[in-house]
Amino acid sequence: MTARTIIRRPGRQLVFLPCMVMVGLVLLVALIGLRLATPWLRQMIDMANQKVTSANVRQIALAMYNYHDVYGELPPPYVADEYGNPMHSWRVLILPFLESSDVYSRYDFSEPWDGPNNSLLFDDRPSPYKDPRMPVDDGRRTSIQVISGAGAIFDPTASGVSFKSVTDGLMGTVLVIENCAEPVIWTKPDDTSPEDFLAGKAIGDVHGGEAILSMADGQSTTYRKSDLPQAKRWITRAAGD
Repeated sequence: MTARTIIRRPGRQLVFLPCMVMVGLVLLVALIGLRLATPWLRQMIDMANQKVTSANVRQIALAMYNYHDVYGELPPPYVADEYGNPMHSWRVLILPFLESSDVYSRYDFSEPWDGPNNSLLFDDRPSPYKDPRMPVDDGRRTSIQVISGAGAIFDPTASGVSFKSVTDGLMGTVLVIENCAEPVIWTKPDDTSPEDFLAGKAIGDVHGGEAILSMADGQSTTYRKSDLPQAKRWITRAAGD
């Protein structure tokens, strides 16, 4: 038989070697193509995730603006108890402005953020606090944080910070940041300190050494560790810089 070789196995159908070779070649080509396309696909996914996170950051900035319109000031970084211990996060305070009034109505301000009732809300994280860029997502944590410290927009020592008091300019002062390196449970009154931000801890080693933030004018952008030497003036709201 000269046209093609046939292997005959007892009790089995005929197997044609050319067909087997062809299938193998097709699989090999597919695997090579997938290997070559993987970096491109990863890049496309990263770009899509970056757009989602940027949109979420802008939505949160808008919610803060709406909060400001109602109360005449921005939310504090946290609500403290009589001893100064953080009890409730700004992320909870702006829930009505994120179309999450249902979650807000179930939050009990008479107990701490991790009290028996409030801990039941850990898994009810609103979608704007979800960050697809987080390396690991347990459904409870968020990378969306603020810079909390003396002189910042979110200053736990200040009372009633308004946009009018941001005399350094809204375009050059940070409002919201992405901190994929140190995400927190979304209701936890815990954010990034100025020192950690300037040390690059909010960037960590993820996403090629870059992260997303929103300035107080509501515009989101990316920044890298190489930008941090000049970032001190991004933090302060009224330092004259």
